[in-house]
Amino acid sequence: MNDKAIIAIAPKIAKKLIHSLLILPPRKYNELVGQGYNLNKIKALLHNQAIIKTSSKLKTPVAVIVDQFCTPQLYFNYIKDETLIYRDIDFHVRAEQIHLSVAAASIIARYAFLVKMDEYSKKIDTTLLKGASKDVDEMVKDIYDSKGLKTLSLVTKMNFKNVTKQNLT
Repeated sequence: MNDKAIIAIAPKIAKKLIHSLLILPPRKYNELVGQGYNLNKIKALLHNQAIIKTSSKLKTPVAVIVDQFCTPQLYFNYIKDETLIYRDIDFHVRAEQIHLSVAAASIIARYAFLVKMDEYSKKIDTTLLKGASKDVDEMVKDIYDSKGLKTLSLVTKMNFKNVTKQNLT
């Protein structure tokens, strides 16, 4: 689905489904990376938290399916120090093709991302581009040159190649 379709359908899906939405701002992401966390550990912690939060809203247990971004063993190793760990999970590569709930979660998450990108764009008065392209590289450099590293770190994951290949830090 393209972003236009996501924007049209996500609010309707979100209204009909019990879900939890966790948003990790770039600033917090950058702090966690600075503490030695990698992307998969961050994702595992957020998935566990969202699963626990969502399951607490339900009257009866439901199957939990996660789009596999690392091995189940590694996933549980990443969250081993958490107070609450949800363990009854089925991991699948391309899980959105296996179960509609994963596709719906993906749509809601993408919508939240698009909304945040728009908010961050307004906050720094610059249209933020998505992805990894030459245009994004130039945008990163322009933000750095005009607004500084502090502003850039509020809207960018500082360990992504768009930033690191420019040696801005």
